[in-house]
Amino acid sequence: MRLWLSLAISMLAVVATPRFAAADDARTAAPAFTASAPDFQYRAIDGRWRTLHDLRAQGHVLLVFEPGDEQLVVLEREADSLHAQDVIPVAVFRASAAANWSRIERLGLTYSLLSDPRGELAAQFQAAASPTQGAPAWCLVDRDGRMCGFDRGALPESGFAGMVETALHVREGASAVRP
Repeated sequence: MRLWLSLAISMLAVVATPRFAAADDARTAAPAFTASAPDFQYRAIDGRWRTLHDLRAQGHVLLVFEPGDEQLVVLEREADSLHAQDVIPVAVFRASAAANWSRIERLGLTYSLLSDPRGELAAQFQAAASPTQGAPAWCLVDRDGRMCGFDRGALPESGFAGMVETALHVREGASAVRP
């Protein structure tokens, strides 16, 4: 649990900025299974620029786009289970860093929330149906930078740990990616 707390303290108020693609370059199709995840930069609370690559050095990365309070609480409740699977959860919102801090304090969260007010990160990951609207989605990026799970339009009702376990164990010829 201390690892999660230290991660949260070091990265909570961040602003996602695109590293490669712009929002208007986003396609509406789902990303290809095991495709390389787009790298991105964000400014961490310590003021330093970091990348998805930096997060992957700590484990697989579960990006959860536009979760509701209920899903945020589920992620918090499953933190130990996700950590046991070597997974770092990160929630992404089309909101300001101040709004994210408010969520963190109100819900007692110990993991990172990224601020993506213009939807550029969501567009890079094709998480939104359109560049102008945020929508719930999740993407699991493995340590090698491959997308090994993705779903757009809904978040898992039964929690994230089981979904992550399935996505991490998908073998060639099978896919955890749904358009």
